[in-house]
Amino acid sequence: MKLTRLLIGLLGFLHGLWFLRGGYIESRSGESFVLPIYDWIPTNQWIEITALTLIVVGSLLVAFNVRLRVTATVVALSFAYILFSDWSAFHHSTFLAANLFALLAWSGSTRADSKKAAGIAIQFLVGCVYIFAGLHKLLGDGFRSGLVIEEVSTFISQWIMVHFAGFVPLSVWGTIVIELFITFALLHRKTRVWAAILGIGFHIMILAFTARGALFNMYLPACYPLFLTAEIARLFNWLTPRVPSSIRGLIARLQEPESLVMNTEGAGYASAPPKDSPTKR
Repeated sequence: MKLTRLLIGLLGFLHGLWFLRGGYIESRSGESFVLPIYDWIPTNQWIEITALTLIVVGSLLVAFNVRLRVTATVVALSFAYILFSDWSAFHHSTFLAANLFALLAWSGSTRADSKKAAGIAIQFLVGCVYIFAGLHKLLGDGFRSGLVIEEVSTFISQWIMVHFAGFVPLSVWGTIVIELFITFALLHRKTRVWAAILGIGFHIMILAFTARGALFNMYLPACYPLFLTAEIARLFNWLTPRVPSSIRGLIARLQEPESLVMNTEGAGYASAPPKDSPTKR
């Protein structure tokens, strides 16, 4: 949870900067003005400036675990305000961010069972996003026909299309299969590491081939450490005696309590392997 919290907090900070760079406040007036989902939601510019400020500052505080329950709640509510006051404001990534920060606020509980539940809830959210996206593409004619991929293609994907006739159907069905089954692979102890590598590569390719959804395609891999707690614990234990003392402090801060390390045999949690335990040969 610590590594995921750090990554999501930093992404929330970039998300807020992206809003500023994308001219979110300016777009709320003139031809680009979009009505809020509900008429009673105020769209005062000062409220919008306040929400963006809270996102930028609050996300950094979340990343470094400063008053996590309060700061994550404030950031989640700020994202929710932007989502409901302007549905066009990067709505997929904003919806995902609002939910992730809300669950991070839950993880700030002092109770170990609440922390575990929050981690499982984030895993469940990631699974729902992937499976819904896969089913949406599978059942929609626009994506299965390849029209969507052709419309959002970059010069890289256009070049591949010209030189490789099977690129579009491979992209279509490869995307559908990955999105439908990657969650199950992340949950299985024998495939979770390879699934995480595949998922990271998958999201990088989406960015390279479409140049869209940058934030959305970073939020999901940022949650992968929750599926790999046992593997990351072993990696940190291996790295600790091999890195400079200045880096060991950072590793120690990112190490999970033993009670929050997933069981390597499958679902559930168990103690992390002791650092000095002999390895069976």
